[in-house]
Amino acid sequence: MNLWMILKKMTNLFNNSESKKENAINMALKYLSYRSRTIFETQTYLKKNRIDADTIDSTISFLMEKDFLNDTRYCHLYLEYHAEFKPKSCFAFTHELKRRGIPAIVIEDVLSRYEDDKLALKAVERKIIQWKKLDTDTLRKKIMNFLRYRGFSYDICISTYSLMINDGG
Repeated sequence: MNLWMILKKMTNLFNNSESKKENAINMALKYLSYRSRTIFETQTYLKKNRIDADTIDSTISFLMEKDFLNDTRYCHLYLEYHAEFKPKSCFAFTHELKRRGIPAIVIEDVLSRYEDDKLALKAVERKIIQWKKLDTDTLRKKIMNFLRYRGFSYDICISTYSLMINDGG
């Protein structure tokens, strides 16, 4: 028997659906071991690694059943961290979470705890220390640009600027 025949027989042994599923689960678990991921991100990763659709579906179901994948929990963790350390507007958070494949209903539910005006104040809190020696016009431009870049509306930017000026920075 030549080498080609031996390789073909070995490939047939490993091509059954159980080993495909185990392989996909192992790949997904390794992918999830680095950080929390969404269902969409995990599906995309498995597709990129040429796993067939049926195997992906069964793998995702298994991971959800074992609570390794949970979009609601991911959304909560993501927003808790980013609202504390990298505040943006609810609009910007919505956009980022939709890109990660989180369903809109989950995003709306979790984002209902957050308010743009509080997020804007939180965002400017740390930066205002760096900007305390700037003149009024420059400070206004810095705050406005900083907040607009993070997705806040013009009204929120103006009200945040007013609060920072009235409170003495």
